[in-house]
Amino acid sequence: MPLGDQIRYREDLNRFTESVIREELLFQYALSELDRDRKWRNAAKEALVELFLRKRVEEKAQVSSADVERYYREHPDEMRGEHWRVSHIPLASRAECDAVLPTLTSEDAFERTARERGTDPALAARGGDMGYFMRQHNVLGLGELLFKLPVGKPFAFEDQNGCHIVEVTEHLDPPLPPLEKVRSRLEGFLKARQRSKLLGETMKAAERQIPIVRPGDKEEPPR
Repeated sequence: MPLGDQIRYREDLNRFTESVIREELLFQYALSELDRDRKWRNAAKEALVELFLRKRVEEKAQVSSADVERYYREHPDEMRGEHWRVSHIPLASRAECDAVLPTLTSEDAFERTARERGTDPALAARGGDMGYFMRQHNVLGLGELLFKLPVGKPFAFEDQNGCHIVEVTEHLDPPLPPLEKVRSRLEGFLKARQRSKLLGETMKAAERQIPIVRPGDKEEPPR
């Protein structure tokens, strides 16, 4: 290497080294000063947390076209917007359910009984109407069973709160929309779900590494 190039190389290297040292020195000094100024500390904390989450969550939350297409194929009910409308009469006992069930021969009869005998005042005021639900909702703990009920066929079941009569009053089953019409919505949904998963994993990792004592927790005695 010619002498002139060697000199310029050493000068560039020295400037780079001094720049790194200066930056690290200022960084370490700034850290030492943080506790003296709460406002500055909070601003630095927010900026650091935002950068950390961007690196650990935002940049890792990636959704591919294959992910979108797979979800579209595997969840047609959600894509169609399939809904069930449900009515509900909560009663005190199984005996009362058994007595009432044969009288529910029409929508009007169900609504009238819900208003007169239902134990939930707010629900009774609506004639038992709970509104519309999608398949992923676990309505009254019935899970998939509810969505297999025929429309207009009341069903009774018991739980710890008494006896319940439910009826699917309407089933909306629109056609499946083309993938391109729902692609952007699906990408946003899947990315939000991925962010939530990554954030949960990050928080668990943080709690494993950093001990936390919350109000009400019992502190372990010193060893």
